[in-house]
Amino acid sequence: MTMQHLFTKETDKKEGKLTVVVPPYTLEPERLDYLLDYSKYHPAVRVEICEKNDLLIDQDVEDGKADIGITLLPVNTELMNVYPVRAISYCALVYEGHPLYSKGEISFQDIKNEKIIIENQDSKVNHLFKKICADYGFKPNISYEASDYNKIQWMVHKEMGIGIVLQNYPGRALYNNTHELCFYEGFVCKRVLITRKPESIAVGVFLDCLRNGRVLAG
Repeated sequence: MTMQHLFTKETDKKEGKLTVVVPPYTLEPERLDYLLDYSKYHPAVRVEICEKNDLLIDQDVEDGKADIGITLLPVNTELMNVYPVRAISYCALVYEGHPLYSKGEISFQDIKNEKIIIENQDSKVNHLFKKICADYGFKPNISYEASDYNKIQWMVHKEMGIGIVLQNYPGRALYNNTHELCFYEGFVCKRVLITRKPESIAVGVFLDCLRNGRVLAG
């Protein structure tokens, strides 16, 4: 029996299903070709995609509720396989009229006493941001925790504080009175794809589609 027959046997089951869990704003339209390609060649496998924050994604993959997750480091490498996707940067979103608005870049110290709007505690960015601030010797004044970037941007638009958002995220230009400012110290996170050990053949075939679609690094 050839490897191709093994793949076909595994992935052509009528009851086949792959569950993929991603953070909001991860799946840009131009990056969906690999899903179409996979569905074309494996029509009997139903691909389900849902959006959750990072810590919930990790938990779903660990518990076997999801086959594949896209999340941020760190992850539990004892239970999960890890594949690099790309490095992503976070920045501050500032409203027009704020004293920092006209700056090209800012420091973490610049926001020491500012009201901060950030994703909720199910997101790793929330915890990573707090750790960075602690490394610079202060506890951030987090006034609001939101479930998605649209809410963060709306609150910044309403001058309720400074937002911490993914740099250049899709849909970022909702309001013309908000402006992204990079941290000159850098705020870079590593986005990865995770699967639970051991991987099924169906998951392996799906990962091949991802690599062929140049979604994974390397």
